[in-house]
Amino acid sequence: MIRRWKLPRSDAVDPFNVLLIKMPFNSKELLHYYHQAVGRFSGLPSHQINACVGSAVKTPVALRNTLIIAGVHHVWNTGELRSFKSAFLSHKLHGVHQVNGWLQRTPDTATFFKCCQLIATLCITECCVKNFAVADAHLAGLLAYMDHFSATKPGFDLAQSIEGELLNRYFILAFNIMHGLKSQVNDFIRMIPKSSDPQRTIDKKKLRDMIYNAHTDEEERLSRLKGVSLFPFFFLPLEAIKKPFRHIDVSTMLESLRDVTKAYDMRFKRPSRDGIVDSLYHLWYSGAPSKMFVASIDAHAKSISHNLDPSTQGNVSLLSSWSGFNVAEGMYLTSVLGIWNSGSPPETPLHTRGLLILEKDLQAELVDFDTRREQEQALWLWKLFVGILSIAHADVQSRKSIFQELSARFSQIIRRWIDLREMGSMQWENARELLSSITWPVHFQKEEIARRLWSSAILGDEQVAVSSISQHVRKK
Repeated sequence: MIRRWKLPRSDAVDPFNVLLIKMPFNSKELLHYYHQAVGRFSGLPSHQINACVGSAVKTPVALRNTLIIAGVHHVWNTGELRSFKSAFLSHKLHGVHQVNGWLQRTPDTATFFKCCQLIATLCITECCVKNFAVADAHLAGLLAYMDHFSATKPGFDLAQSIEGELLNRYFILAFNIMHGLKSQVNDFIRMIPKSSDPQRTIDKKKLRDMIYNAHTDEEERLSRLKGVSLFPFFFLPLEAIKKPFRHIDVSTMLESLRDVTKAYDMRFKRPSRDGIVDSLYHLWYSGAPSKMFVASIDAHAKSISHNLDPSTQGNVSLLSSWSGFNVAEGMYLTSVLGIWNSGSPPETPLHTRGLLILEKDLQAELVDFDTRREQEQALWLWKLFVGILSIAHADVQSRKSIFQELSARFSQIIRRWIDLREMGSMQWENARELLSSITWPVHFQKEEIARRLWSSAILGDEQVAVSSISQHVRKK
């Protein structure tokens, strides 16, 4: 645990002497605390730490984001908010006021990006301090704002700019954090024995303490703190990024996801008196989800700080876009393992945006598919099939046209792959082997559904299959 930061003596040089927003209460101490925390937990060399935090405080919005996240880090590090409560709440309140001011006028593109980033920070923050209802409201508002802005700007595409890709990444991180923490809380509540509490209720203080201190019980105790210490890489100004984002090596992220899959499979290794509940929380105690969280943010940070051309890096083993992989990862955790968002599909607007990001990633990688190594081709197929399963998992009983449309478009993608690779005779067992070479559970609860989806894909009738199978899923 980091001791509380003490301000430098008056004759010492304070790197944060001139700042761009008001710093009420002990805000400057909070910023110093976070700077020290980045140094301790991030694992970055000192010059990158100074560049990261230094760049993140060069604009008013980035500084506000950094101070709010600094409060989250302190809560998770110490288990309490008292030391910086006034400063933390002040910056949250100013952030909300700033967002409301922007929403009342027609924004330009620069204001749009700043507003979205701040809303995402508020969403993540409320989620991390157990205010899930408020976090849900922030996320819903963010989606509505993004959709409205896009509708008023014909041809506007987030992924076409560095700033847009940065926002897409932060948005993806926000909903993955929310779905993960919600599931952890629900699993924790399900661990309460029915005999001692038939309603499985839990008092607010115990729930708060569980969220604040959960990582202290994990095998990888410092993972969460490391992840939060890398957040300023999402707040960097454009001049600090310099080059467009490239595909990254996702090997570390994938290894963490495999650890999550192994921990999930542990739930089915032995019978228990209450179904899988005896080993339900093992997944979280293992620290695998926290390692996955860190790997995701670390990969983002490296893609900015290094800006290496993957084609020149001999040690890069598995390439993908950051956004495409992380969207597919969230869908895999939700629709394949059933552990994200407590196994329920996301709300339609959130789900749709994720599928659109994944679709664009798959289409882009299909262009030079033949030049990719065998394992990268398997990763591409894994992302595609996870997306198809995710559509089948969605609530389409309401006949929402967007899922019907996406089903047809994903069907076209898999047909192109089948024609390109001449895979029209591949059976589900062979496809499962390919998926398992990336990661796939031994105890897959939707095996028959996946088999039917694959068979329909081979026959070229995927849209019908997705619709009928999703109805089957909803009935179960």
